[in-house]
Amino acid sequence: MLETALFVLFLYFILAFILLESLTRTPVMRLVEVGSADLPSVSVVIAARDEEEKIEEALQSILTMKYDSLEVCVVDDRSTDRTPAILHSLQIRYPFLKIVRIDTLPKGWIGKNHALFQGARASRGDYLLFTDADVVYSRSILKKVMTYVTAHELDHLTVLPRIWSRSYYLDSFISFFGMCFILFCRPTKVRDPRSRHFIGVGAFNLVRRTSYEKAGGHQTICLRPDDDVKLGKILKLGGAKCDCASESKEIYCEWHATLWSALRGLEKSSFPGLDYKVLSLVFFSVSLAILFLGPYLGVLFASGSPRLVFLTCCIISMACLSYCSAKIGGRIEVGLYFPILAVLFLFMMVDSALRVLIKGGIHWRGTFYPLSELRGNKV
Repeated sequence: MLETALFVLFLYFILAFILLESLTRTPVMRLVEVGSADLPSVSVVIAARDEEEKIEEALQSILTMKYDSLEVCVVDDRSTDRTPAILHSLQIRYPFLKIVRIDTLPKGWIGKNHALFQGARASRGDYLLFTDADVVYSRSILKKVMTYVTAHELDHLTVLPRIWSRSYYLDSFISFFGMCFILFCRPTKVRDPRSRHFIGVGAFNLVRRTSYEKAGGHQTICLRPDDDVKLGKILKLGGAKCDCASESKEIYCEWHATLWSALRGLEKSSFPGLDYKVLSLVFFSVSLAILFLGPYLGVLFASGSPRLVFLTCCIISMACLSYCSAKIGGRIEVGLYFPILAVLFLFMMVDSALRVLIKGGIHWRGTFYPLSELRGNKV
């Protein structure tokens, strides 16, 4: 028992090191000093479907950014609410806003991916910034980002935003999910061309147009619900120079309104992230359950030295979550809920897979995508 406890403790030291390295060595965009050099042109591309609640604030922040060579292209993907009216109202005030309307979805495409692909084709910037319709930006952030991108000659930059919520419980889950995301993606390894690690988020994927086209663009990931992450993968595989940065104050968005809606929303990305493989799901879930929950069970049922070692593991896990939460703008005390959040995370993964398997596909934004077609788009 003691040998097992010490092995688990060793794993926790490794995880703590990875998390500490990622959170301290990831560059922060708001700290970048803007120079006087000319910066490349940027086209912001947004896919919008029924976004009447949030798109005006988000788009207003983009349209008023301080950047000389800026193009904004919003693709209205079959919206049935007030989204088209809001877009046309903004276009009157900002004539440089380009609107592309899509009325039908071609077979073999996920709606968002098709919309982003069409937006990229309709835009002309040297760089493409793929972002969501609910992300709010500060006026100066794009200059800082492009200064960093130009200085490091990057082809792809992912910026991790601040995700806020109105729910205490959801905010806690966001911190846990963020910690797992960082441990899995290893942001500081993304810039290493020898590393297999890649990253991408829907809130901020900045891509050099030539690298995007070389990788096949969204056509390569046309049926991937996890398109943001997989865009990072195809770019890395295509030889693009990639990097990841953070920005907890000047780029932010609300992920979901409630914890339940967040768990439901992850249905489209967690199981696809395992390429819809049931065996991978079982292995991954069991491994995480042993790693995240094992030490807490050890404290309850072990005795003597093994119990003390397991207790040390629990303290490290709670400290890591608290530190991660503080760094991304969350609450420090969230570390105390580590085992509860671990159970929720595991429930989300298993529930996502079961729902996809039972329904035979994914239902997302008014369209059903059969599992047989989704599995065919391997990346």
